[in-house]
Amino acid sequence: MKLQINKFYVNDIQFAGKTEFRAGILTINYHELSDIALSLGYESVSLEIARPGENCRIVHIMDIVQPRWKPNRPFAYSGACGSVPYAAGENVTHVLDGMAIIQTGVTEGIQEGIIDMSGTGAKYSIFSQTINLVINGTFSRELTREEYDRMQRDCLFHISNYLAAATQAAMPDQIEEYDWKLVDQTNTELPRIGYVYHVQAQGSLRDTFVYGASARNTLPFFMSPLEVLDGAIQSGNYVIACNKNPTYLHVLNPIVTELLERHGRELHFVGIVVTTEYSNLIDKTRSATLVANMLGSLGADGAIVTKEGGGHADTDLMLVSEACNQHGIKTTLIVNESAGSNGDMPPLIDFHESADGIVTMGNNDAVIHLDTVSRVLGGDSLQGMAANPHDCLSLPLAKIYASTNPLGVSPMTCIEN
Repeated sequence: MKLQINKFYVNDIQFAGKTEFRAGILTINYHELSDIALSLGYESVSLEIARPGENCRIVHIMDIVQPRWKPNRPFAYSGACGSVPYAAGENVTHVLDGMAIIQTGVTEGIQEGIIDMSGTGAKYSIFSQTINLVINGTFSRELTREEYDRMQRDCLFHISNYLAAATQAAMPDQIEEYDWKLVDQTNTELPRIGYVYHVQAQGSLRDTFVYGASARNTLPFFMSPLEVLDGAIQSGNYVIACNKNPTYLHVLNPIVTELLERHGRELHFVGIVVTTEYSNLIDKTRSATLVANMLGSLGADGAIVTKEGGGHADTDLMLVSEACNQHGIKTTLIVNESAGSNGDMPPLIDFHESADGIVTMGNNDAVIHLDTVSRVLGGDSLQGMAANPHDCLSLPLAKIYASTNPLGVSPMTCIEN
C-alpha cells in the first residue's frame, strides 16, 4: 500500500467572504459554513476561532478532527456520514496541518472536556498549540442519544471536508509518502513488532467507528498502519476527557508513525490488531486470546499495547499481556493512572506479572489549577460543576482534554528526584 499526505500549513484562520487557502491563511465564509450545519439539522450554530496564547477556554468538547480532503472521494474519513466505505491508506489525501476543528455539545452521557489556550492550563493539552475552529450548535427538537451522536458527527465531517477542499488548487508545503507491506517472516535480522490498538466501543456517546461502522461487539481484526493514518478509525467517545482518543489523534497516532519510521531499519512493523474493550471477563479473555494468536501468526516478537478510557480497560491490557507472554511475545503497555489526588492509591485496577514494561501518561486524579479567562467558547457552564467557566478552577486532570492520552501525545513528563 502507498499513501501520499499533502500537508498545507495553516498559520492563521480568518472569516472572510470566500473560503480559500492561500499563503498559509485559511479564510472561511462564515455563512456558507454555518449553512452546512443548519442543513444537517442544527437550529442554530456559532463558529469561533481560538488561537494559541489567547486568553480563552474551550468547554464541552466532544471530538476534535484534523480537516482532510481526498480527491474523488465523498469524505477523507472513509465511511463517515453513512457514505459508502472505500479502501483507506491509498492515493492522495490533503491535510490542513496546524489547525483543528473542535466540536462542542451538551447532552446526558457526555462528560466535561476543557482546553485552556493560555496560562497554566495550556501546558496540559496539545490542543492549546493548534489554531482551533470551535463549533457550538443547538438542535430544534429533542434527540435520542443515537440521533444526537450521528448528527454531531455528520456535521463535523462535512465541515472537515468543506474546509480541506479549499486546498485542491494549492501547492502543498510538504509531501509525506508512506509505503508499507507485511514483512517476510523468514528475515529474522530485525525484531518483529506489532501494535495492539484498543478502542472504546460501549454504546452511543462512548463509541469508536471503523470505516463508519461501530466497533461494538467485533472480534479483534487486522489493519494496516496506512489505513489508520488515512482516517479509517473515527471517534464517537465523549467520556473521561483526559484519556479519550479523538479522531485527530487516530490519524496522527504517534505509535503508528514512529513504528513506520523505524520499519525496515530498526524493526519490522508487522501491522496492527484492533480490538474493543469488552464489558465482561469472558469477552475480554476471548479477545486477548485472539489478539495473541494473531500476533503469533504475524511472527511478532513484541507488541505495543494501548487502551482508551479507564477502569476495567486495564484488565483488557493485562489479559493481552498475559496471553502474549504465553506465545513468547514481549509487551509494552501504555496506560494512564487513577491513583488518587495525592498519587498514593493503586494506579491501575488490575495487574499481571507479565506486564513488566509499562509507560504511564500521568495520573487522571491529580488536581490542577486553571487561571481566570476573559473568553469561554463552547458554552456558558461546566458539565457536572457549579463553577463559573470564566473563573479560576481547581479540578482533576481528568477534565482536561487529551491530557493523559494513552497514544503517547501528552505534553507532560516525569522527573525522578
